[in-house]
Amino acid sequence: MSPRWKQAAAAAATALISVAGLQAAGPAEAAPAAGSKTVYFTFDDGPGMGTAELLDATAAYDAKVSLFYVGRHGEQSPELVARAAAEGHVIGNHTYSHRRLPTMTGGEVEQELIKARNALEPYVSNCWRPPGWQTSPAIEQIAKGLGLRQTLSVMDPAESRRVFIPASWTDEDLIVSTVRERVFDGAMVTLHAETPGAGAQLRAFERLLPLLTAEGYRFKALPYCDMPTVKLLAVGDGVTSGVAGAVSGAGQSAGKGAGQSAGKGAGESAGKGAGRSAGNYRGQLDAMLRRGAEPHGLNFRWVGDAADGPGLHHDEHDGWTTQQVDRNISRLQSTHQPDVILVNAGAVDVQRGATADTVARRMAALLARIRQNQPDVKVLVSIPPALSAPRPALSAPRPALSAPRPAEAKRTPTTTELTAAKRKAAKPKAAKPKAAKPKAAKPSAAQQSAAKQTAALQRAMRDVIRNAGAGFYAVDLRGPALDGGARAHRTIANRYYQALRDAVPGSSRWAAAPQP
Repeated sequence: MSPRWKQAAAAAATALISVAGLQAAGPAEAAPAAGSKTVYFTFDDGPGMGTAELLDATAAYDAKVSLFYVGRHGEQSPELVARAAAEGHVIGNHTYSHRRLPTMTGGEVEQELIKARNALEPYVSNCWRPPGWQTSPAIEQIAKGLGLRQTLSVMDPAESRRVFIPASWTDEDLIVSTVRERVFDGAMVTLHAETPGAGAQLRAFERLLPLLTAEGYRFKALPYCDMPTVKLLAVGDGVTSGVAGAVSGAGQSAGKGAGQSAGKGAGESAGKGAGRSAGNYRGQLDAMLRRGAEPHGLNFRWVGDAADGPGLHHDEHDGWTTQQVDRNISRLQSTHQPDVILVNAGAVDVQRGATADTVARRMAALLARIRQNQPDVKVLVSIPPALSAPRPALSAPRPALSAPRPAEAKRTPTTTELTAAKRKAAKPKAAKPKAAKPKAAKPSAAQQSAAKQTAALQRAMRDVIRNAGAGFYAVDLRGPALDGGARAHRTIANRYYQALRDAVPGSSRWAAAPQP
């Protein structure tokens, strides 16, 4: 854990977040009085002609706001950036040139954010906002890769948590009445400071300060922008390989030979099948963190190849055995400096014939190496799920239907044909024998052995994790819900989410069970 994260954890412990929204108090501030409410004013664009007037207005009411500045404007008015930061306001990144990001390449988007950050240093925070609020999952992932948090609402991604005043609004009375009608405890109100209508919006803001103060509101900057980004690294085999892929791998091992199973069967099962499952689990975990943790202060991003795409479909470590993770973990930790590592290793080892005792020893050595590399890193270690039962044997496919006969011309049936049809209808129909239900496939010797060793590994892993010491957390993936498919992915994501709540400082305010 970085020193900066430790400092943020202490600050997070003082954060007071109401049910309706966020209420943050700094370490030196007293808790708000009963019945007090909080509103978060944010301003886009700037700094410029209206910034000094804005800062004077906030000072009169001891109000703190969040200012999303354009980098090139900050270069032109560095004294205003410094003044805003010195007076306790949060400075956010609004790109360097205020161009529409969806029209740009990924490299250009990255440069817009980097140049703006450099122009606004050392005052800029981790929060950023796209010009025109035009963004995409790919753009957000690029920003996350730079440690930036996209901030469109207090309750990302729930759009209802904000009161947005378009830059084109120039009717001062309309702005005041709209904000007063829509504001609520914990709302984020967005205005514009340097657009053609900025004069009316600034005057409306000055009128709103006494009006909302009389209604019991206090004005604060967004509380999570100065918290560092928690970096998550996931390594090991796919967490559902023991559910979805193990039987396939073990079956190929029995039918085609252990060597081929290790090279293609189990590897393909863990690398492709489990990789897809892992992607689904990580995608759902990512969504749960966005809904349940980001609104309450968590800034996070995945590191490693898992962060290459917005879907989090794969990473370079998926399908690795415990030994492969152990050989590469030092490089990964040195390259990415993660704050939390999600370790799921062991299922592939068992599929390839390793015993539970062997895998437990390998896991103990791996966890010791992780701790040696980063003494303060948090590590979530999975207890693997049981192997799924063999599926019933499929019945033989039905023969293909013959081609339809050509349509015949209609004609009147003869008397002989009618008599024969009546006799046929009068005869009782013989009952058709019921189709036999497919029998469950008998587990092969390899499957039975893998299931036995997995059960032994489940028992051993609790001791391995406990003996690793402080900072290691068990993620128990056992249970009937882990039977493959969407339900399994949701269950796995939820169990990792709960483990992160135990591991990450300041997580007591996270939602208990957000939906992915």
